[in-house]
Amino acid sequence: MLDRYFASGMVDEQFISKTSDIIVRLFPPFVPVLITKTITGFVIPSQFAIIRLPTNELLPEFLCCYLAHRSILKSLAILESGQAASGIKISALSDLPVPLPNAEKQRAIAAYSDLNAKKKRLHIELLKQYDLKLDAVINSIIEGEEHGNDQKRY
Repeated sequence: MLDRYFASGMVDEQFISKTSDIIVRLFPPFVPVLITKTITGFVIPSQFAIIRLPTNELLPEFLCCYLAHRSILKSLAILESGQAASGIKISALSDLPVPLPNAEKQRAIAAYSDLNAKKKRLHIELLKQYDLKLDAVINSIIEGEEHGNDQKRY
């Protein structure tokens, strides 16, 4: 969710989202987000970590996918606190070991992850459409009863 932020002075560039940044919320839910061209130029609040990769060796799309995989950030938070996930320290995030497959594998994993996310969104939309259809069918039956249709009642 985006909120308006009215700064009393200039905001340092390091706190402004840039393409290929990965933004991670430091408190639950831990969901990494890859910044794309359409969502650049926003101020990143202090409860988020900004990951900026210094080289092209590790692709941001792959790193975002890796961080989102099987609750890596959540397990990191549990390791840090020794209990239920309460938060992630930036130092722990920067010390996180990340596998480094070759660039082709990184692109393939990132593409598959993106495709999977699109399929999930489509499934969710399909379920919403089924719910709307069910509501319409039930409403038509109820309205039919209200208008005196001769339907059997129990």
